[in-house]
Amino acid sequence: TSPDGDTRSSSTSSEQRVQIKSLGDGIRNVILSRPSKMNALDMPMFESIAGAAAQLRDDPTVRAIILSGDGRAFCTGLDVKSVANVGSNPLKNVDRLLE
Repeated sequence: TSPDGDTRSSSTSSEQRVQIKSLGDGIRNVILSRPSKMNALDMPMFESIAGAAAQLRDDPTVRAIILSGDGRAFCTGLDVKSVANVGSNPLKNVDRLLE
């Protein structure tokens, strides 16, 4: 995200899951963007959050991060059905996120 206020996405799927907006003065707003599911966390959302965190961690101009959700809910939690359907062993997904 650039200091001039542009918006960037951090997503590994075809659907945009996380947006990063610069609010100026080193403040970034990370927005969970899956409003049709009340921003429930699925694997692409976890991956996008991790990508956004890595991007912001490496930016020396960042002073504060605000985490918010698009739509009527911040986040309803884990999308269990989606995560369980990703593969035969959902624990592999957890291991992948912890790498």
